[in-house]
Amino acid sequence: MKKQPNFEPRNILALAPIVILVIFLIAGDIATGTGRVGLARVDTIPALIQKAGDIATGTGRVGWALVGYALIYLIFFIIGVIPSPPKFNLFFISILVGAGIGGILSEAPLHNSQAEDYKKRGNYEQAISEYRKGGIANLKTTIPEAYLLLGNQQLDTSKYEQALANYHNVSNDELMPNNSSEKAKRQIGAAYLAWGLQLEKEGKQEEKALAKYDEVLKDGNNSDAIAKAKVQARFVVYQMGDTELTSNNFEKAITTYQKAVNRYEATQTDLKFYLSKTYLAWGQKLLHDGDFEGALNKLEPNLKAYAVIVHLPSYYATIIDSYAGIGQKLLTAKKYDDLLTQLTPVYDTYVKLDRKNQLGGLLGNAYAGQAADFETGKNYLKAVEKYEKALTYLADNPSGKDKLYRSLVRVYMAQGNDFEVGTDYANAIAIYEKALTYAEGNDDSTSELNGRLIAIYQLELDDEERQIQEAEQAQQNTNQELQLALLEAGITGCSLIPGNTFCDVASLGLSLKQGDWLGAGLAAVGFIPFIGDAFGGGAKAAKIGVKVLSLESKFANLAKVATSLKALKVTALSKVAKVLTRGKWFSIRNWKNYPELANVPKPKGPFTLRVGADYEKARDAANKANAELHRLHLEWKGMEIHEIHPVKFGGSPTDISNKVVLSPEDHAAYTNWWNNYQKELGIAE
Repeated sequence: MKKQPNFEPRNILALAPIVILVIFLIAGDIATGTGRVGLARVDTIPALIQKAGDIATGTGRVGWALVGYALIYLIFFIIGVIPSPPKFNLFFISILVGAGIGGILSEAPLHNSQAEDYKKRGNYEQAISEYRKGGIANLKTTIPEAYLLLGNQQLDTSKYEQALANYHNVSNDELMPNNSSEKAKRQIGAAYLAWGLQLEKEGKQEEKALAKYDEVLKDGNNSDAIAKAKVQARFVVYQMGDTELTSNNFEKAITTYQKAVNRYEATQTDLKFYLSKTYLAWGQKLLHDGDFEGALNKLEPNLKAYAVIVHLPSYYATIIDSYAGIGQKLLTAKKYDDLLTQLTPVYDTYVKLDRKNQLGGLLGNAYAGQAADFETGKNYLKAVEKYEKALTYLADNPSGKDKLYRSLVRVYMAQGNDFEVGTDYANAIAIYEKALTYAEGNDDSTSELNGRLIAIYQLELDDEERQIQEAEQAQQNTNQELQLALLEAGITGCSLIPGNTFCDVASLGLSLKQGDWLGAGLAAVGFIPFIGDAFGGGAKAAKIGVKVLSLESKFANLAKVATSLKALKVTALSKVAKVLTRGKWFSIRNWKNYPELANVPKPKGPFTLRVGADYEKARDAANKANAELHRLHLEWKGMEIHEIHPVKFGGSPTDISNKVVLSPEDHAAYTNWWNNYQKELGIAE
């Protein structure tokens, strides 16, 4: 009889491992893996490796399933669920464990082979996964290397965070020690450096870039990266400082620049350029805001400390502008003494650098201000001193120089006028001559000064003419006395006046007694040789001779005076001529005896002298114009046309406003006055 299956619970339970095994086999890759290898067509080595990987995975899982089954079987055996004989059960368990371990061990070589292929193709993440399946031996060798390669790959593609994570993975405790850790540490610095450079390139990421460079220094494992990071960090710091500088955050800019030295080993020489431009910009900002003292406090102390050669011109210009601002405030407030005290030493320091002569201009204007005050107080000597001092600073300033020249002329005129009022003509002339040196190019001033000089010279001429006339009259009187003395002596026909008849010894038949003349002390007199016996000799002769010779001496002295006065007149006339030839224009102040007719005003001038062909041409034009006027105005018949401002003295020959109709008598009066004026000035008609 056929035996029926025993479905007792314990027998069914004994089948549980088989059921579990079937589940593992179905769930695992043994069927798919081995099936793929067996059934699929393999065309390439990579495909073969892929199938081999599937087999490895399948056999490995089968191995683990067998070991698991053996463990379950052992448990069931221990608790008595499985009643089989012990020897058999232990043998069966051993078979299962052996088969399982064999399956597991057969998986590792195939995973490692597949991992190598992934690594060659740059698929490092898959390679790491396969290496981990390939066994514990990979933990210290291939897996760290794969992490390093993966990090390098991510670094090359700018995946900095992932790269850094994988470089750090190389040094995980489970993977240490390994041969890739030192390289990975160096790459950490390189990754932070590259990350910082990328942030710089993106722009406006200075803070983040600097943080990455700081990580390079903090890591400290890559000397090359550290050196480069310091260079880049300095560059970033300078950029950050420049940003603060652009925003006028000067103190923060300086603090930022200092980081380059304090943290990133920049030299003081490198830093100097940035501090130089910061203090310069700071000073320029304060100058712009009108804080001149503040600007100088930032610029002058740092000029020597930090200013580099490329900034020196701007430093000097800003310093000069700041002092100029201070000076202008003082000038506006009329604090001339304070301005001169403060800016004079500054001018001495910066005169060669002050291309616009701002400081010199301020000093010149300050002296001019002082001079104006002295002028107002009629202290002309001090005013002249200050104006001339101002000129030393404004000599190269055309407008300033011209203004000072006019001021000096004005002061000299006032000073000269005071001398004139006091009849101190010599000093007046000297002052006016000085004034003329500053009136060059100023026709109005030149005309006025020349007129004043001519007026003084006219006074001199009048005085000298009067004295000459007095001397000549005295000579006539002395000659008359002499005639009376000679008549008394019985001598006639003699005269001391040159050109008249002189007495001589031959005509009178007289002889001179030498001794008597010696007794009278007259031996040196020889111009009257006939006096002697004719006077009766002795005391009588001496008495008469003394009187005659006394009159002769008086006459001779008067002649000398007259000669001297005439010489002075010539000198005065030469001075007038000098004035007329030196200056084109002059004015007339002495209108003594000028005819006064209601319809003939005095010409205002300025005057000049027309001579030679120039005068002849102008006179001819005037005559033609006058003839035409007579032709047009028959009612003027018998009248004369007079030029109010004479053509000889620069008047217009044709301008109708310069002409007036006069009777012949009135016209003659004006003509005579102008002719006499010419004579007084020594001007030929």
